[in-house]
Amino acid sequence: MGTRTRLLVHCGVPTGEKERKVSEETGIKGSQKVPSGIGGRLSQSGGPSGQVPPAPTPPGGSEASAAERIASLQRRLAELRNRAGLSDVRGALVRLEGIVAGFPAAVAEIRRLGYAYRAGLEQEAEALQKQWQDLGQKVEAEAATQGQLLLQGVDALQRRLTALPVRPDPQQLDVLERELALLEGRVSSAYEGLKRLYAAAEEKVHQMERLVQSLRWMLDQVAAATFRLRPDENLVEALEAQYLTEGQQDGPQGILYLTDQRLLFEQKEEVTKKKLLFIPTEKERVQRLLLDLPIGSVQRAEANERGALLWKKELLELALSAPAPVSRARFVLKGDSEACQALIGRIQSGDIAEDRVGPAPERAEPPRQLPTRCPTCSAALTTEIVRGMRSITCEYCGTVIPL
Repeated sequence: MGTRTRLLVHCGVPTGEKERKVSEETGIKGSQKVPSGIGGRLSQSGGPSGQVPPAPTPPGGSEASAAERIASLQRRLAELRNRAGLSDVRGALVRLEGIVAGFPAAVAEIRRLGYAYRAGLEQEAEALQKQWQDLGQKVEAEAATQGQLLLQGVDALQRRLTALPVRPDPQQLDVLERELALLEGRVSSAYEGLKRLYAAAEEKVHQMERLVQSLRWMLDQVAAATFRLRPDENLVEALEAQYLTEGQQDGPQGILYLTDQRLLFEQKEEVTKKKLLFIPTEKERVQRLLLDLPIGSVQRAEANERGALLWKKELLELALSAPAPVSRARFVLKGDSEACQALIGRIQSGDIAEDRVGPAPERAEPPRQLPTRCPTCSAALTTEIVRGMRSITCEYCGTVIPL
């Protein structure tokens, strides 16, 4: 044997075992080499070959997070300071007080313009004004007290936030965030509690405001109408309506008037005169009286509702008698059809007089004895006289006979 063989035998190590150990020491396994460089070192350390370990967290990360939390606390405190004084509630009280203070003058103007019904309107305005004065002072005092306490809480938190060290303990920020959330809840509860104190009175104020605006709108409409009220006639109600004349599905838009003597419908709308490919190119303003009936010619009034929610329609159907030119009239109302039905009944029965301010005006001419024959042709007059009629027409010769 050569020198190499003799050395292996002398050491007592079998040839195969020695070669395996040499392979492990030199990094050779069979004919495959272990990669050198970073990949090799990772393989030797047990990590997956070719995979780079995650980068360490850069210094200052926790400081950046703390700075963001402090900035968030500052923003929330600034917003809370604006709310903690309860200025929104106090501003609402001032606005409502101004509305209530204007009611007596608004009602006086409505009377000056000639509205003679809703006899308790003045008393209602005065009572609401007194109620609001007492309640407004109470709510204002409570808002001032609670607002002062809440602002003190905001100031205390602001001082503690300002006193934080440059690198605050996260637990300190946790405590401040919890206390700020509690203070935000207290401010919201204060708002809700104060609003509950005057919510019912506020709703009454808005109801009165809507009523006054509605009455003023009615008077403006009748003042601009194509007809005139009689000297002893007074407006009771006016509603936006559509007179369903075309197949009971469509018809002119306008105003339905109820007076203490008549029912009238005046068309008042823009009507398309020309179209180009279904696009209106020319419109015309139309205003004309389509119905003028004695209130007594309404034999029956029936209120209905069709559809629901946004598609809900308030319908008023009238069965009419002479001297009405039609036997039926149907309207879509922008208002309560049941209330309108009840109002027609009160006017016909005369109960509406109980709601009148002052005595009823006298007729310009004294009432005449009801005629039984036509003064022109002597024919018998068979037309039924109903409430609101001022004349009858002879069906034989056409003579108009005043009543």
